[in-house]
Amino acid sequence: MNTTTALEMNALRIPDEVCLEFGEKNYTWKELDELANRYAKGFADRGIRRGDHIAVLMKNSDDFVVISYAIWKVGAVLVPIHYLSATPEVTYILQHANIVAFIFDDVFMHIAEQALSQLEQALNLVVHRGDQQHPQFSPLASLCATSIKPVGTHIEDSHFAEILYTQGTTGKPKGALFTHSQVMDTAFIYERLSQMTRQDSYLVSVPLCHGLSLNAIMLMAALVGGKLVIQEHFDASEILTWMQTRKITHFFGVPSMYHALVEQAPVDFSAPDLRVVSYGAAPMPVPLIDRAMALFSGAQFFNIYGTTESGPTGLMLLPSEHHQHKGKTGKAMPLTAVRLVNEYMEDVPQGTQGEIIIKSPTVMTEYYKDPAATFTMKKNGWLFTGDLATEDKDGYMTIVGRKDNTILSGGETVYAVDIEHVLLTHPAVQEAVIMGIPDQVWGEIVAVTIVPNPGKTITEQELVAYCKTHLASYKIPKKFLFMDELPRSTSGKILKDHLKETLKK
Repeated sequence: MNTTTALEMNALRIPDEVCLEFGEKNYTWKELDELANRYAKGFADRGIRRGDHIAVLMKNSDDFVVISYAIWKVGAVLVPIHYLSATPEVTYILQHANIVAFIFDDVFMHIAEQALSQLEQALNLVVHRGDQQHPQFSPLASLCATSIKPVGTHIEDSHFAEILYTQGTTGKPKGALFTHSQVMDTAFIYERLSQMTRQDSYLVSVPLCHGLSLNAIMLMAALVGGKLVIQEHFDASEILTWMQTRKITHFFGVPSMYHALVEQAPVDFSAPDLRVVSYGAAPMPVPLIDRAMALFSGAQFFNIYGTTESGPTGLMLLPSEHHQHKGKTGKAMPLTAVRLVNEYMEDVPQGTQGEIIIKSPTVMTEYYKDPAATFTMKKNGWLFTGDLATEDKDGYMTIVGRKDNTILSGGETVYAVDIEHVLLTHPAVQEAVIMGIPDQVWGEIVAVTIVPNPGKTITEQELVAYCKTHLASYKIPKKFLFMDELPRSTSGKILKDHLKETLKK
C-alpha cells in the first residue's frame, strides 16, 4: 500500500463525502483525487519522473494537501521545507536534496529568489502559489492539467516517498528518507490510537511540513475516511471558535498551543463534539495538562512521543493512564519496541537514566547522502534518539533531557550549535553559548551568553536582527546575557550550570 492508495479507494468508495476543509473551501474525496491527478499530470508533462525530488515551501493549505498527493501519484519524493526556515537553510536543502522542482507560497518569493540564485545548477521547474507575477517562475495554476485520469505511474511500497529534514548537531540539516511502506506503517499505528471514524473531523494547525501532520494525521485520516480541517497557522481564538462551530472531534497541539488555548478560552467555553485530544513534541507540565483537561473535559487525552526519524512513533500515554501516570511519557506504541540503554547498548536498571532507542517498521531508511550520521543513529536495527529517560516499576518512561545540547521550544527542536555557528560569524562576537531555560509557555526558550570581542560593543537588538537573516524565527534567542568572560572550571570547561542559573533569574 502506498501513500495514494487510501485517497484513490475513498474516491471510489465514498466519492461525495467531504474530506478536506480550508477556509470556505470544501473538497470531496472524488474532487481531491481528481485534482491531485490533474497536478500529477502537470508534473509529468513538465518532465517529472518517478524518484525525482520535489521541494515544497508552503504554509498549511488545501494546496499543500493536493500537491503532496500529486507528487506521490507521479512517483516523486516529497521534500517539505519548514515555512519558518531562513534563506541559508532553504538553500542548503535545495542543494543537498538534489531538488529538481520547487513549489512555494508567494510570501516566500524573496527567500526563493535568493536561495535559487545560490544553487550550483538551475532547477527544472519552479512554481509559485499566489497572485504575484514573476518572469521566470510558473504560477501554480499552470501546473493543473485538464485530464483527471491517473498518470499510471507504478509505485512500489519500497519506493521512496519523503525526505523530512531535521536539524543536526553538525549545524547542517539532515534528511530522513522514508519509503511508502514506512510512511503508511506510521499511519496505520496512529489509526489504531486515534479512534477516528468517517464521521470525524481532525483540526490540523501544526505545520503540515512535519512528519506528524503528514503521516500520523493526514494519511491516517485518509485510511479511515475522516475529514481534515486545515488552519493556515496556529490561531488560538480561531481554534476555540471552530471547536464549537465545525464539529471538531480530534486535535493535536504542542504545549505552547495548549497554554494559549486555556488562557484565551471564555468562561462558558464548551466543545461537545471534541473526543480525542493529543499533545506532544515537548514535555507538557502537569498543571497545564490539568487545565487543558478541565477545558476539554469531554475529551480523551493522549501523550505522544516520537522523533522525525522514527516516523514519528515511540511512546504513548493512553487516556486511561492519565489519572495515575499524568506527566509521564508512557509506554511503547503498537508495532514499536522501546528500550533505555547505556553507552554500551545495555539496558539500564529501573530509575536510571538511559538513552531511548526505538525499533519499528516506521523508522527511516537512512539520512539522505549522510552514511556517517546514519551509522551513528541506526545500529542493529535500533534508532538512537539521543533523548534520555527513566523507567518506573510499572514500565512507564519519562523523558528527562537530551544527550546533546538540544532545546525543545514550542514543539520545535533547536540545536544549540546551529545558533552558535551563526552568532560566531558576527564580527563583534568572540564567544557564544546557547542553552535552553525553562519557560511556562514554550517549554524552553533559547537563551544565549555572549562575550564580545575586545574593544567591540554589541546590543541584544543588533544580534536579534543579525539572527533573523540567518535563522528560522523559532531559533532566535529570547534571552541574552553579556559577560566579559565565561566562567570555566580548572580544566577549562565552561560552567554551563552557572550560566543557566544566571539566565533563569
